[in-house]
Amino acid sequence: MRMILALSASDMHRNGLIVRTPGRPTAEDHGRYHYGLAVKEFRQSLVSPRQVSPAELEAIFATMFLMVTYEWQYGHCVRHLELHLQGVKSLLESHPELFQIKDVNNVLLSMESEESNEPESRVSFIPEQLLLWILLRYIDASCQPMGLSESLYDYVLQSGNPALHPDRLYRCARVWGRCFWGKQYPDQEVSDDMENYRALELLHAGMSLRHRTWKLLFDNIPDSGYQAESFFNEIMAVRDPNSPARPQCDAR
Repeated sequence: MRMILALSASDMHRNGLIVRTPGRPTAEDHGRYHYGLAVKEFRQSLVSPRQVSPAELEAIFATMFLMVTYEWQYGHCVRHLELHLQGVKSLLESHPELFQIKDVNNVLLSMESEESNEPESRVSFIPEQLLLWILLRYIDASCQPMGLSESLYDYVLQSGNPALHPDRLYRCARVWGRCFWGKQYPDQEVSDDMENYRALELLHAGMSLRHRTWKLLFDNIPDSGYQAESFFNEIMAVRDPNSPARPQCDAR
C-alpha cells in the first residue's frame, strides 16, 4: 500500500495536480516519505527467515516491481535502482519455484471447465508480466549508459531456467488477464488482445534486438562481418511473419 501511495503522490506532483502550499510538504515530499517507510518495512519483513506461501512470494515480487518502478521514474540515484534490480535477481536465485514452466494452452483450455471460476484453481501469470515489464520497459535493457554494472536481462538469458526466458515471459504475459479473470474476461477484451497481438509481438522483438545492440556496443566485441550480417538479417526477418529466423514467441 505504501508503494502505491508513493507512486501516486509522485505522479500527482510531476503532473502538477496538487497546488503547492508554502510551508507545507509537497506531494513529492509525501511520495518520498511513503517510499522510505515502504523500503524500511519491506527490509524488516525479510530479516527473519521463514517459509513463505506462493501468494506471499508473489506479493513480495510485486512490491519489488513497484520499488524498481519508483526508482526508475522518480529516483535520483542509479545505485538505488541497481540495488532493487539485484534484489530481484536474488529472489529469482533463492526462489526458483516462483517461475516454472506453465502450459499456456492447457491453462486456456481448462478455463472452460466449471472449476475454473474458483480463484484458487487459477494459474497466475502476474509474476511473468511484472518481470517482463522490468526487463523490457526501458528499465534494464537500456540502463547500461546510466552506469549499471550488471544486466538482469543477461542473467535470465543465462540462468538455465527456460521459464525465465523473455520469449516465455512474453507468451505468458499475453494471456495473464484472461487467466486471472477466467470466464468473467469480457469478449471485447479478447478481441482487443487479438487485434493488438502483432503490435505487441513487434514491440517484444524490438526490445530484444535493442538489448543485443547495446550488448554489442558495451561489450566491445571485435567487429565481424559475418556477425554484423547475421544480426542485420535477424532484424530484417522481424518484418516477415513467416521467416524461420523470426523470434518464435508463441513456441511452447
